[in-house]
Amino acid sequence: MIANNTDFEKAYINFTIRYPKVKITREMIIEFNEKKYTIEYLNNIDEENVELEIQAKEVTK
Repeated sequence: MIANNTDFEKAYINFTIRYPKVKITREMIIEFNEKKYTIEYLNNIDEENVELEIQAKEVTK
């Protein structure tokens, strides 16, 4: 990332979970391994309601 002059704040993490019974929105915060993440993108994989891919970035404040 440093060699490519990439901004560290733009580094994303992907979570893939079973499709939830409750609606997940971009306004929610993910807490995982004592870190917090904002949801940037949601993808219902193949529109099958089996898995949900969540692209998030760490809250650094």
